[in-house]
Amino acid sequence: FLCIDGRLHIQIFNSTNVYTCFYTGQIVHIRQIVNGWLREGSIRCPPCTEICNDDQWVDRYVSQDSDMEKVGCLPDSKPPHGSYIGDVPLDEPCCAFKWFFRPVILIIVIFVICL
Repeated sequence: FLCIDGRLHIQIFNSTNVYTCFYTGQIVHIRQIVNGWLREGSIRCPPCTEICNDDQWVDRYVSQDSDMEKVGCLPDSKPPHGSYIGDVPLDEPCCAFKWFFRPVILIIVIFVICL
């Protein structure tokens, strides 16, 4: 978890990608290939205030008009770019095997018929 800019951010599989939580219970869709394996699932965002306490903010203070204001969790809000948060759907990496097995199955069928 990262606490930045008043929002909780989730980091998965030590990736450089982070997913921003805009509200409690928000669903983040995960589709990543890690070490050759497809990792797919979803995560519900916990309340920002449960994870991000005063010591965990990366940007602890924000300057506004020469006054230093302490950063905390922003109120829940809708995501700015729609309700879908997460990775884009991937082409199934295993679909390449289908093209390999079709000719093999065809050869087996022909061989069995010829017997």
